[in-house]
Amino acid sequence: MFKKIELLCLAIMLGIALLPKQTLAQESSYLESRISRLESETYQLRSQINQLQSQVLGLNQSTQRTGSTKPAPPIAPRGNRPASADPMFDRLATLVIELKQRINKLEAQVTELQKQRR
Repeated sequence: MFKKIELLCLAIMLGIALLPKQTLAQESSYLESRISRLESETYQLRSQINQLQSQVLGLNQSTQRTGSTKPAPPIAPRGNRPASADPMFDRLATLVIELKQRINKLEAQVTELQKQRR
């Protein structure tokens, strides 16, 4: 009977000693996934910035070529509120940008694969 109690106490102490290590491992994997997600978002944001910069550069160059100095007419928002006030519109715009980035990546991969086949 005394050995059973000793064995039970030893098992409890062992369980207590191992419990924090499992929790730390879980936290570590959680942090790694968050870091990975943040890196991915950072990459996407940088890609969007580069895309916007190239669009601005393209607009500046096309304006210089045509000699036109008048700005493009602004798009009238629906109703009395600006279009960006609608969160659905913002989300749709984000999805369109992400889709365009994915298409660009796929096109680059296809081009690379075609070069490899030649």
